[in-house]
Amino acid sequence: ATAEAEAKRAEAERTFAASKVHYDAGMQAIDALKAAQAQLAQTPKDQQAPIQEKIAQAGSTAVTELDAAQQLMKPEDPNRSIVLSRMGEAYESMNNPTMVAIKPEQVMAENVEEILYHVSREEKFPLLLGLLEREKGKRILMFSNMKHEVERLAERLVRQGYHARAITGDVDQRQRLKVMQAFKEGGLHILVATDVASRGLHIEGVTHVVNYDLPQDAEDYVHRIGRTARMGASDKAISLADEACVLGLPAIEELIGHKIPVEWPGDDLFVKPAPRSAAEAGAPRRRPVESTPSSSRRPQRRTSSGPGARPVHPRPAQQPAALEGEAKKKRRRSRKPKAAAGSASRPAGEV
Repeated sequence: ATAEAEAKRAEAERTFAASKVHYDAGMQAIDALKAAQAQLAQTPKDQQAPIQEKIAQAGSTAVTELDAAQQLMKPEDPNRSIVLSRMGEAYESMNNPTMVAIKPEQVMAENVEEILYHVSREEKFPLLLGLLEREKGKRILMFSNMKHEVERLAERLVRQGYHARAITGDVDQRQRLKVMQAFKEGGLHILVATDVASRGLHIEGVTHVVNYDLPQDAEDYVHRIGRTARMGASDKAISLADEACVLGLPAIEELIGHKIPVEWPGDDLFVKPAPRSAAEAGAPRRRPVESTPSSSRRPQRRTSSGPGARPVHPRPAQQPAALEGEAKKKRRRSRKPKAAAGSASRPAGEV
């Protein structure tokens, strides 16, 4: 329970940080809008066209960024009213602004094929591998709800030989732009992202959107699927609904106004993941060391190291008592002749 609470707290902090980025960008656009309006007032009418274009661009940017900021906030957040008031300020500062509201049914382009698979959590990744092999998408945008799951999913795909990268709300701007550029140019095959990180992404040529997790917020489903509906593209949006994420399915279908078509996968669509690494898979198992009784173990003698250290010679193995006594007798007999020989050879007068 503690780990789950910590994960939710961290996700809330990342959402707040992303919301602040959009808010700051919106306020900068409002400042640029006001500066352009002041310049417009001092410019002759026949020279106002370029400035009016600046005003329209700055106003559009301000509204887009502030709208993204308020969508990341909870309805009860007191800061949300401030953002909405700034959006009203941006509208008022523009010349003849027009509010355009797009219904979810219109955002869900008709030329996007939606497919839903009901699958257990344990079989989710094998099913994903099978779908990737079957679909052979050229540019795949994949979504998961939690930051740690996004990073883990990208790592697992890389281990299976796919060129995948993760992008989350706490990725610094330089790295984010580098990853996005690679994805847009086709150098990156799969981009795995959270909903927070995907705000404001405009990528052409996305062939497949994969909801590895169904979103917790129904509106996020519309935003995700909209990635493949750009420029009149006709491609697929695949959703994997496990036992936890499926709880949000009724709200999604109510929002988009239709049931998502369900497809039941066959056994051949589940692909067993490759081992974690070839080295680990082919490494022979080490045989366990057989333990010896404590009574037969001999204590290991310490050995010293370094210059000048005395060598330590191993002790000879213990002999049985009978052999040890016989060896002592032989040593005594061998000493007597030597002693006699030694005394006979001494010079006369020597004591």
